[in-house]
Amino acid sequence: MSATFAQAVTVKSISVDARVMKFPRISLDGIAYDALAFEYATQGKTEIIAVNAAMETLQCNGKAKQNHYFAVDYRGPEIIFRITDQRKNRVLHLEQLATDGTSFYGQGACEGNAELKTRFEREKSAWLANLEKQLLAKARKQMEEFIQNNSALDYQDLQFPLFYFAAENSRFDNANRAFDRAREAFGLSMQFGITKEAEDTLKSVTATWEQELTHLLTSKKTSADMEQVRMALHRNLSNAYFFIRKYDLARRHDAMAISKGMKQEESIQGLILEHEQRTILSPQVAANVVLTANLYRFGRNAIRSAQLEEINNFAELKRALSQL
Repeated sequence: MSATFAQAVTVKSISVDARVMKFPRISLDGIAYDALAFEYATQGKTEIIAVNAAMETLQCNGKAKQNHYFAVDYRGPEIIFRITDQRKNRVLHLEQLATDGTSFYGQGACEGNAELKTRFEREKSAWLANLEKQLLAKARKQMEEFIQNNSALDYQDLQFPLFYFAAENSRFDNANRAFDRAREAFGLSMQFGITKEAEDTLKSVTATWEQELTHLLTSKKTSADMEQVRMALHRNLSNAYFFIRKYDLARRHDAMAISKGMKQEESIQGLILEHEQRTILSPQVAANVVLTANLYRFGRNAIRSAQLEEINNFAELKRALSQL
């Protein structure tokens, strides 16, 4: 896209792909993957809290039909999930899974639900046993997905606009050279993932764009066209700072871009916050690009063979959870 201002400068953009490191929801500082234990414990049985009458409209053989059924509120078994670094006797993650909910009995019955209550009472024990089996299977899948998605570094592919400036003079040459270098750095990320070369390049690029902003702020040109140029620079800086994990600066420039006219739906504040919340758990790893790259490879390999085990130690996990 492009916009021309006072026939002096045209703000243009291209769509750029970049691959950023996504930190897990556990601390990686000093982690020993070969000593990790993935465990869970359960307590109690599934219990019915309330049975509420409900009604739905079905289409049965092309005709609308009212069907009565039960909405059954239940309390599932307590399940606590723990990840421990046993070499350092350190708990990396401790969570009680949500198992309460509402299930339905008698839905979708075009043949009708005569004696619904009687049938439910007769089948209640088997119905509860089947529900509990489903809840335990769902919980296990949730824990296994957490292990795979939140226990090791991973990459996230992103796409965003990168802005440059077409002018009749050399006014924006420095900013455009920075654009070219940023584009190369993001291209490197798609080929090789996180690298010191790309990070160092973007640190240099952000310094150039910051200088351009300072120059614009100190100049007497405060017209609407220069506001659009500032917005473009703020957006470039927000994405570059996000890539090198300078989240406070990324957030600030994103907010400044909004103040200059960027649409709210183009903001990356939510993305910044999510990555910041993850990265803050591992400050030592995040500060070292080489360590991050090596730990990514080691962690992904280790997680592939991770085993989730049930332990008979619910009381200890419950006590630890109460102390958080």
